[in-house]
Amino acid sequence: MIKQTKKLFHLLKFNNNGSNKFQVFSSVLYLTTLPSYSFGEIKNLKQPSKDSEYLAKIKIKFQEAENFLRKPNHLDEAIKRYQDILYSFNLGKEIKSCDCIKALIGIGDAYTLQKKMDKSLDYYLLALAFKPLECPEVERAELHRKIGECYYEIAEFIDSLEYSQKALDLYKSCNFDDSLTIGKIYLYLGRNYNKINDLYQAIENFKVAQDIFFTNEQNIHLIIQTKTELAQALAVRKEIWTSWTTLFEAMTLYEQSPDLTLAEKITLTEEFTKVLDILSFYRELLERYEDLIKLLRQQNGRQPSEKVTDVLTNIAFTHVRLKDYPSAISAYLEALDEAETLDIPTVKSDIYLQVGICFWTESDYDEAKEYLVKAVETKKNCVSPKCPEIGKAYYYIGRIYYSEYDYERSQRCFAKALRILRKCNEEDDEDILEIQKYLNKSRQKLGDD
Repeated sequence: MIKQTKKLFHLLKFNNNGSNKFQVFSSVLYLTTLPSYSFGEIKNLKQPSKDSEYLAKIKIKFQEAENFLRKPNHLDEAIKRYQDILYSFNLGKEIKSCDCIKALIGIGDAYTLQKKMDKSLDYYLLALAFKPLECPEVERAELHRKIGECYYEIAEFIDSLEYSQKALDLYKSCNFDDSLTIGKIYLYLGRNYNKINDLYQAIENFKVAQDIFFTNEQNIHLIIQTKTELAQALAVRKEIWTSWTTLFEAMTLYEQSPDLTLAEKITLTEEFTKVLDILSFYRELLERYEDLIKLLRQQNGRQPSEKVTDVLTNIAFTHVRLKDYPSAISAYLEALDEAETLDIPTVKSDIYLQVGICFWTESDYDEAKEYLVKAVETKKNCVSPKCPEIGKAYYYIGRIYYSEYDYERSQRCFAKALRILRKCNEEDDEDILEIQKYLNKSRQKLGDD
């Protein structure tokens, strides 16, 4: 869909001569979801008179659409009103070309609020293609900004960079004085450079955004968010001390900001954990995970949620990194309770596997075997019986049997593990070499007997 829109965008762009003449291609039919009409080819489109009765009806449609746009539960109604205007344009009614563009942007805005960025992108690109060349630069800048943000959300970072940079250039050319908007563009530029691993440019743009937001001081959430993303880029560049001091400043601002919404607190705390994870500051990371659990519980009550399950699993894995296996087991079992209530078999099987490995590490072989067998049985029921996690479980079960001197069973388990993992890994993979070693040992023990 997006590739088709981009092709259409260039066709329309180069057929727009800056006057009221538009050549509208039938491909628009697919993009604007008109059920039974074709735009066809409309040349020399006449503009209606200012006192047109039909224009009065269109004005009401716009008012209704804009009212619905302010209500999160009525966005589909807003889209319908805007589409009614496009239908009328399609039928050759007396509608201003600028109203057609306004309707396209309105639909794009509604889809953006619904987080359907691929759909909003289609409409923004069409609106930009229809924009007369002599339209105010600030309007063109605004469309470029919206398109850049859409491309970022659908992970098209090069395109996002292009449109965001163009938006910035256009804003500067008309001396646009909304510093908050300019700051957000620098933030998106930083994010895009970060995604394409140009960390130097990412850091430079984050710093500019940070300075703008500090001067503005209207949105403390953006200041904390930008500082945190800057800290993350610095951490990836191994500038550990600078990253930590920047993150510490962000977390301090967070603690001093009682007006942050619950959603903002959750988002920021998640971002803090990402940076702490990169920095390997595990004790601080555990504290932030616990804060995040409390915030998520506050948001959802005591209702189980996948997000809480994920955080509990991350807590457990952090304890594993610290070689605190009893605490890891405790966190995994808490995550398992959440997963069982939610009935997510794939998550349950992964947790069974990790709990089994932790018990094995603690030499509690009976408990380890119980959870590893559960991991195999659960995983077989929800994915291919040849997935690598099943192979890994068979390996650890084999190690338990090997420790119990049951070499016949250990040999069977190692052979199963080897068959499965060979389908996923190269022969010189460390896991395969390790399993092969214990398979040979088992066979040797059986031969000696």
